[in-house]
Amino acid sequence: MTAVNAPEYSRFEAFGRCLPSLERTTEEVVSGTPVPARALLMLTGIRRRLACDVDAGECAEQLALSAARDCLSKSRYDAADLDVVISSAIFRSDERRRLSFEPSVASVIAREIGSTAATCFDVSNACAGMFTGILLLDRMIKAGTIRRGMVVSGEHASLITGSARQEIAGLRDLQLASLTVGDAGMAVIVDGSTDAADRIHAFEMTTSAAYASLCKAMPSDETAGLVMHTDSARQQASERMQIGVSLTEDVHARAGRTPADPGFAHSIYHQNSVQFVERVHAMAEGIFHPTSPEAPAIVQDFGNTGSTSQLLTFYEHFRRGTISPGDTIAFAPSGSGIVIGRLSTTITHTKV
Repeated sequence: MTAVNAPEYSRFEAFGRCLPSLERTTEEVVSGTPVPARALLMLTGIRRRLACDVDAGECAEQLALSAARDCLSKSRYDAADLDVVISSAIFRSDERRRLSFEPSVASVIAREIGSTAATCFDVSNACAGMFTGILLLDRMIKAGTIRRGMVVSGEHASLITGSARQEIAGLRDLQLASLTVGDAGMAVIVDGSTDAADRIHAFEMTTSAAYASLCKAMPSDETAGLVMHTDSARQQASERMQIGVSLTEDVHARAGRTPADPGFAHSIYHQNSVQFVERVHAMAEGIFHPTSPEAPAIVQDFGNTGSTSQLLTFYEHFRRGTISPGDTIAFAPSGSGIVIGRLSTTITHTKV
């Protein structure tokens, strides 16, 4: 990659999305298991979620590819204009129902969309994966080593739902969170910004590895599938939340704002559950009183779509008009590990 004149800021240039074709209600997901649908609804607020139709060839790779094509269709750039393509999915399934690690998913996507000269690599950082890719692009753009790039993710999280339905013992089982996930593909192009009304103002992420054991995905010991064991209560404990509070204050200070600034229209959190979004937002309101932005959510109808969840939330609300061009947004990416981040951005000219 050749150095170019480095802009001071980057921005979100275009977004793309791909949704799978199947819809599963909570009642359907827990049918035949010892988990009562009413209890899961009360705990999570999730009514339905989308899932891949594997018999029709839907998989993580296909969702990612379709999202990348959708993103390019709304961008002023062609595929050949991309300097970097990053894939950040957790679940890397292909149409033959295999988990694929080589070649990199990014290289497959780049080849299929015609971005043959781009540098391609995968990153894996749990549900914070897409924002990890965005952070890398942001830094490379500011360093002048690239002009623009794409981050893409296709999440086939329902793979762990199938295993959980066979193995789960009840509401206290560590596989309970596996019944809340959904599938989706998202892509975003990031480039340089010269417009204060359309840029990423500040972005930082941090990892606290002491919590890494609280959520683990692995091959099942009981069935042929994948499983995820999540200690949700400990993972969402107040000491973990406090890390995010400190990082929030730092990032917004760098952007010349506080989270209570009326200039922030929305805070978008990771979509674990309706209750998680409400709890984190209430905590933010208590700390950053007297004003707090709106907290858009889609988890009630899409489930937890892993690394795509927050960008999918933005996409859906921007498309519906509940987020408007020119709104300043605080993204709060998080993931198992634990990984916590804060991104302050104003999005004006982006197309979805």
